[in-house]
Amino acid sequence: NMYLPVCDQDSKSYPNWCHCRCYGCTWFTPCNSTPPEQGNNVLKLYQDGYDYLMFTVDATQRMPYTEAEIFCRDLGYGWDLVPYDDASGYSALQGLCASNYYTCWFKKGADDEDLCPLIDAQGLLQKQGCEQDVRFVCRKER
Repeated sequence: NMYLPVCDQDSKSYPNWCHCRCYGCTWFTPCNSTPPEQGNNVLKLYQDGYDYLMFTVDATQRMPYTEAEIFCRDLGYGWDLVPYDDASGYSALQGLCASNYYTCWFKKGADDEDLCPLIDAQGLLQKQGCEQDVRFVCRKER
């Protein structure tokens, strides 16, 4: 979105993602959320009563859907992939994934059988084959 202000890792505000990229930002998120913390290959976001974790740099953190789901659940009680039909979750994945040109898995809905939901690098919601290696975001209610 060209009209959405974004912030970099130091909470410096830019009019939109394009300006941020022009000034050398390596990642950014919408300014109305708590800026992600970065370290140990993890971006952390706290927004709308949820904790979000995205494992970013290491390509081994790209997994098929089922492995990503198991990875999130293995983080402990309450952790899971972000639900596909959740507006707050969509906003978080826009900031963590699409704003940084990453594709990320969403959690399947009850009627999703053969295809798995994801947000692509342009921010579009899609359903694709579940066996491809894709980044993912884990979420837990605070």
